[in-house]
Amino acid sequence: VPGRKVIGTYHPAYILRIWDYKAVADFDFRRIAKESAYPEIRRPARNLVLNPSREDSIWLESELLAAQWLSVDIECFETPTGWRLACVGFADSPERAVVWPCDEAWQLETIKRLCQSGVDKVFQNGTFDITVLAENGIVVPYDTLKWDTMLGHHALYTECASGSDEMGA
Repeated sequence: VPGRKVIGTYHPAYILRIWDYKAVADFDFRRIAKESAYPEIRRPARNLVLNPSREDSIWLESELLAAQWLSVDIECFETPTGWRLACVGFADSPERAVVWPCDEAWQLETIKRLCQSGVDKVFQNGTFDITVLAENGIVVPYDTLKWDTMLGHHALYTECASGSDEMGA
């Protein structure tokens, strides 16, 4: 809408029919209240590094290994023999994320070193991600698993835990 700030959310009638979306709308309405304090759109500064070169990967890996914590997320696809990694992303702050594809051996080795490091880790649906990583030869040390955002979200907002991927089909 030209000249207007617009933030979308679920229609109230939809929420009344499917209560699972109330928690999402609650987040949206809190954001809308904050955003109403100023007219312009303020986007956070982000540094997203996608498919870094081998040379850049050396210093990126070094910086990520020095982080206090790493957020880790995978993308994968199913094959007749199991799950295959497509890419793995790491973030050491809300401002920066680095994503390596899993096409070449050196990329997988970089991912392996980061996952197997002693840096504390946060996952999204970590039970699945850790299983897929293990199927691909990457074992995440148990003592570095500190948080799973999906499980935390469902613990706080149990009404949202109704998807087949979280509850079983």
